Amino acid sequence: MKIIISKISFLGVCLFIFASCSSSDKSAPYVPSNIPDKVKMPDWIFSPSIDSGIAAAQCVIFSGNISLDQQEVTAKGRASLAQQVNVRVKVMDKVFQDKTEVDGKVSAGNVFQNVSTQLTDEIIVGSKLIRTDFGEIDKTTYLCGMVAISPEETKKLFDAIVNDAKAPSTNAQDKDILYQEFKAYKAHQELSTALGEAPAK
Repeated sequence: MKIIISKISFLGVCLFIFASCSSSDKSAPYVPSNIPDKVKMPDWIFSPSIDSGIAAAQCVIFSGNISLDQQEVTAKGRASLAQQVNVRVKVMDKVFQDKTEVDGKVSAGNVFQNVSTQLTDEIIVGSKLIRTDFGEIDKTTYLCGMVAISPEETKKLFDAIVNDAKAPSTNAQDKDILYQEFKAYKAHQELSTALGEAPAK
């Protein structure tokens, strides 16, 4: 039992980290070069992506009941999406604070984080399971799924966060910069640090 839990935990951490680089990158999927021989997973599991949206991948041990396993993988995927959005919003706050400091204005702290939780929860509920496949780790079969927030819902979430935050001095140009950061999701180091790992260089 401890071995199985350990494998699931390891896989979840890997998928969460790899998801950080996946927003709208149309290049070849990132696949780690040091995957053990006992791990056989589709490439998209390691780099879930949806153009201009937000995607996350999760896997669960296949029980033989696809319907139940899909529900579980969707729930876990939505939890990963919520974590992703949380880090994206932290990046927005940092960008906004840096800009206000450069402009000589007083930053109001975590402007966007203060309003993001409820808005994120509402959007996450509408996220969908858009892809599934089977994988294998040490002869144990997994059902893996990609859960995503559509580009339209991603933009809707961003707009709602900015509007509800009522951030001072957020003009159209500032808002566009924040949106590009939110979509690009340049938070891989923040994610790695949050998971207790050394930041990527």
